[in-house]
Amino acid sequence: MNELLESDIYTPIAEDPTDVVRKTLISLLQYFEHETCDTELPKIRNYIHHICNSQCPEIYGPPKIHKPGVPLRPVVSSIKTVTSRLASHLKKIIMPLAGNRTSSVKNSREFCAEIKMITLRPSDILVSYDVKDLFTSIPMDITLNALENLLDKDSTLSQRSSLKAFHVKKLVSFCMKEANYFRFGEQCSCKTVARQ
Repeated sequence: MNELLESDIYTPIAEDPTDVVRKTLISLLQYFEHETCDTELPKIRNYIHHICNSQCPEIYGPPKIHKPGVPLRPVVSSIKTVTSRLASHLKKIIMPLAGNRTSSVKNSREFCAEIKMITLRPSDILVSYDVKDLFTSIPMDITLNALENLLDKDSTLSQRSSLKAFHVKKLVSFCMKEANYFRFGEQCSCKTVARQ
């Protein structure tokens, strides 16, 4: 794990930013509460402010025993973290978008079945990410803009939340950027921003 953390994917940070992230998120939630009258945000804010004993996210690495050299698959556990309740709420808002996309598949078997039925034109491009770098190489700003565009076009968003597309984008951005840190042992680190 130390070798992985010394790569250019992660940057060490001097101290655990949990308290700063917590205070910033409480302020953001309070601002959006007043702006949108959303009923879930006060519950999340009150939980973070009064009840939650937030922990720093922890990274661990199950071994990929099927790969040469048995590298580790880095996993960051966000259980009982500042953003865990917010992330669960945002997931409920965003999840229907994946089901509405013709490009979503449940697993590799479904992907193989679907791709057999596709006739490619010479101008078509198939993009595939190496799972090794999938989440660390996705350009965050492009992804957040795509999310906002999809939510703007989603006629059912108002049935799931009183938040507008902008608010959802900003809250997802907070989870993915400001709250993008973890601890391994005594060292806190954050993921280096992917190239845009």
